[in-house]
Amino acid sequence: MIWMPDVFHGSLVYPDASHLFYSVVLSVIVTFVRSSIESYFWEPLGIRNGIQSSKAIEEKNQLSELQYFKECGWRFVHHTTLFVIGIFILLDKPWLWNIDECWTNLPNQMISAEVWWYYIINLSVYMSHIYTQMLHRKRKDFVEMFIHHVVTILLMALSWVSNTVRIGTLVLVVHDSADIFMEAARIAKFLKYPRICNLCFGLFFISWIVSRLGIFPFHILKNIWFDAPIEMFGSPIISSLILLLHILLGLHLFWTYLILRILYSFLVLGKLEDDSRSTPTELVEDHNSNVKKAN
Repeated sequence: MIWMPDVFHGSLVYPDASHLFYSVVLSVIVTFVRSSIESYFWEPLGIRNGIQSSKAIEEKNQLSELQYFKECGWRFVHHTTLFVIGIFILLDKPWLWNIDECWTNLPNQMISAEVWWYYIINLSVYMSHIYTQMLHRKRKDFVEMFIHHVVTILLMALSWVSNTVRIGTLVLVVHDSADIFMEAARIAKFLKYPRICNLCFGLFFISWIVSRLGIFPFHILKNIWFDAPIEMFGSPIISSLILLLHILLGLHLFWTYLILRILYSFLVLGKLEDDSRSTPTELVEDHNSNVKKAN
């Protein structure tokens, strides 16, 4: 195993490609942690509230209602945990308050032990998502989510080896913020708390617009294009990073369109219908079926 005494002792280190080995090891641990949290907390909670499992559905390699609930619960836990940890870690970092600090002394930037762990653990979580997603290939949102996970993993790995970790931490925090409210809305719907569900969905919509369509393109991407050192753009790795960031923005725009359709249905039908799958694509399909039934 690669030994990193500086990180374990809390010292500053330079990101190195060999460190990515840790994320592979930790992804296996994260998968077991996820299984434990789902089995010992979310599954009993779901069963107590009448959420059903279906062996027939599970045998077809699809998710039952109870499995969806557990998955939403896990996503709520990891998005909330990583967002809170990320904010706590970045509060005393200069680049949180002045994004231009992301480029100071690049590429000779050292990172603290807590930033090192924050980044590696985030990467391990997304790797674990790939493992679990492969077990449910028949999900309707498989392609979109697979692209999203692969793009995220590539972004994190390339930003690590190019030592652009500072801007990467900002992207991670921005992306976790809105997902907390989406999963909270789904959990509330499962547990039959419609007012909390509607409130969380409203907070999700606001935070999504602010973070994904506001801060991400007009603060982070704008800074990369207009304030990053011009010599960076000659690097194939940096060029790949910029391309992947724009693919991520494209996914945001696509999902925003779907979310607006959900919001329209919510305003027309007066309630939020959600079969609690993992992307807005699935939510829209469920809304369309409900509109047809209403007509």
